[in-house]
Amino acid sequence: MADDHNSMRILRPWQIPWVRGLLAACVVAGVAAGIIESWHYVHSYARKIIEQRDHRPLKRIVLLNTPPWLSKSLLDQIAQEAVNYTIYNPRHPDYAMQLRDPLNGNILKILARHYLQDQNAGENAWIKRISFIRRAWTRSAQIIEISAVYRRPAALVAGPTGGYLVSFGGVRLPGLYKVNQFSALRWLIQIIGSQAAPPAAGSQVDAPRIQVALKLIHLLASQPYYGQIAAINMRNLGGKTSALAPQITLITRFGTQVWWGRAPGQEGFYEVPAARKLKSLAKIYARFGRIDADRAYVDIRGDQVLVPKPTTQP
Repeated sequence: MADDHNSMRILRPWQIPWVRGLLAACVVAGVAAGIIESWHYVHSYARKIIEQRDHRPLKRIVLLNTPPWLSKSLLDQIAQEAVNYTIYNPRHPDYAMQLRDPLNGNILKILARHYLQDQNAGENAWIKRISFIRRAWTRSAQIIEISAVYRRPAALVAGPTGGYLVSFGGVRLPGLYKVNQFSALRWLIQIIGSQAAPPAAGSQVDAPRIQVALKLIHLLASQPYYGQIAAINMRNLGGKTSALAPQITLITRFGTQVWWGRAPGQEGFYEVPAARKLKSLAKIYARFGRIDADRAYVDIRGDQVLVPKPTTQP
């Protein structure tokens, strides 16, 4: 009996085969239920995020690294062009939804292409190159950030009734300015006597007188006396009005003149080259502190700089 008693082994519940099978089945069922529940939760959360994303407002367009010479009103108009083209575009109503989609990068490429290809739209011609367009997020709204390289105005092409701006690269910039607005742009050199109708904004200026004036501005822009030049008179380019008068005249901010002469590179045997003229102006500036030598005019076309006698000045 003792041997029979010792030979009997008491099994715990989890050691019983059918119990272990039942427990394993329960575990598998629990894991499966957890996976299904997790999937439903993730799916519901994703749907909620998508719904919030679709209704999340586009708070603003932010222009980064803007130059100081672009006014706030112009920057606002450049940013507004992005809003008009994407959110309020009647030809492409789907753009608004694409712009709010955080996974949609194609709409940002479309916006960049619009700025660069549609240069005659709005203020787009101010933009020379797009560095990047990206999304940024606040707790409640999406922000579109635009970083661009802007065209710098080189001159105001002035006419009798108004004028327009042209960049250093010879591109007509947006906007027309009345004569009474010229004083607000006095930090720019005026090109006068162009006698050419303004081209469309964003297009290359092909008027010969303006092209020559821009070439001269490029030469003068790096000089320390550049700020003393108020205007470039191109009326006599090619000797159209007088064969003896200087073809190009610089008008200083003192109301005096510098007789420059022929277009750079076109001096021939008649005048000293442009580099020599720049040296003459540098010497005058170093001596007098102003490029007109404190006279009514200076003539730098020849080997010797000519100035009127003080008694003959008007």
